Amino acid sequence: PAGAPPPACAVRRVANMPQLARAVVELQAAGAGSVTVQLLANMSVGGEGGADVLGGWPGGGGGAPDAAPAAPVSAHTALHVYTNLTLTGGGGPGGYGGGSHLRDDWVWGNLMGRPGAGPQARPCVELDFGLHRFLLWLQGNTSTVTFQGLTLANLPRGPDSVFPISLILTSMWPLAYTRLLSGPASRRVVLSNVTLMVPEDLVSYTAYWTGISASPVGSVRGTGSWNGSMVNGTLAVSPDGSSLAMARVDNLQSAWRNLTLTSAPCHAPPLMPSSGLMQMVPGAPLTSAGKVSGAGSAAELLRYLQDPPTPYVVLTANISLARADLAAVLLAGNATEDASTGRPAMITVTAPVTIIGAWDRPTLLDLGGEAALLQLSLPPGQQVSLKRLTLAGLAPALDWQTLPQYVNTTLNDLWAFEFPRGRNSLYLENVSLLVPPREAAAMLLVRDPANTSLLLDPAPAPLDLLPDGATWLRAWAAVQQLGDARVPAAPNIRLHRRLQED
Repeated sequence: PAGAPPPACAVRRVANMPQLARAVVELQAAGAGSVTVQLLANMSVGGEGGADVLGGWPGGGGGAPDAAPAAPVSAHTALHVYTNLTLTGGGGPGGYGGGSHLRDDWVWGNLMGRPGAGPQARPCVELDFGLHRFLLWLQGNTSTVTFQGLTLANLPRGPDSVFPISLILTSMWPLAYTRLLSGPASRRVVLSNVTLMVPEDLVSYTAYWTGISASPVGSVRGTGSWNGSMVNGTLAVSPDGSSLAMARVDNLQSAWRNLTLTSAPCHAPPLMPSSGLMQMVPGAPLTSAGKVSGAGSAAELLRYLQDPPTPYVVLTANISLARADLAAVLLAGNATEDASTGRPAMITVTAPVTIIGAWDRPTLLDLGGEAALLQLSLPPGQQVSLKRLTLAGLAPALDWQTLPQYVNTTLNDLWAFEFPRGRNSLYLENVSLLVPPREAAAMLLVRDPANTSLLLDPAPAPLDLLPDGATWLRAWAAVQQLGDARVPAAPNIRLHRRLQED
């Protein structure tokens, strides 16, 4: 009737995605204090596989503004949520219906292999996000979304701007809201009697760190403080390690009640083979995400090298360094510049740090053809490490960096890094170096232990292509035979030839 107050709550049942979107919009518009939408069938977000709904929210840094963009930047439009929204499953085993709860024995029985447990123990309605981010945009600071009695499949990664938290799929990246790293708890997401279909590595990683957070030993529990989880009740891992069930976990902005993670698909085929969490740091699959930062630009990388926030920095994009980049990021007192000798300003690195390329694609670090970009001033025994990278833009030494009789080539000592060559301050592992074709050929000849003609004239092909090739070759052979300690430690280096001639 006209003039009647808005309903305290509103409920609607839907059978497909258009009906779901319409229900969320219309019931909120009616002024309901809370909205419940019951899904009666499996649903999948359509459109381009993996495309963002908003293409990344404005501002970056993990925050979402309250105002909508003037126009969507992809084929999808986010649903705005400014009240308390519950998405709940339909009918299920044992007469499950909207508003009630799955019996605990279904969840735990399915995990622990009790008699009669099986796939039917999983919530029977599946919502497949199809790797889409930011489908629901939570407005203000109080609106919440609750998923209840559902299987949620193909959760997306977050944006690279918040790496490595972007890899933690349980952060529910289909939702856009201001994510906090600290401060008072502000619950925005509730997962109740929900199963998340996720890659197997996420199950293993979450099982390890959630177990750490639940440890009764304070010193052990403290190592898991980076994830902000308060764990209560039972944790159970299935015998084959493919599933993890958690009775109660509270995070800064989310709450999990009877949550199950599993790598076993239900209806929708899995679209993401790996979350990437256990591939972040080579050789250390359970490295805490709190020890890893992401760098997506030259400025970010250079800032991290001056004052490493974490022991590991993963490049989330190809990065090119240039002398001009240094001026903008040099910290006060951190420039090593000697006007009397004409030496250029360099970024000073005083703490060990490992720079790592992406695990799922080749990652290029272009040194811009510059020498003396980075001054490695580390104590003896500490190193800057480069792993899983392709290095390009190598430069020969500047005059003051090397002795006149020392062979000066781009590959010789990676001259972009300035450090005492008698000290192994630089470590390379699984790195490809892009060098001029003639240098690549020369290096391969010199480093071949079966080659017995290294000190002979005339220089063997292709050394005759080099100016004064015989002299160059004899000098390099002498360096190799003496086991020159000035050559950086570099296991598993792959030598790639540049396609173009210099």
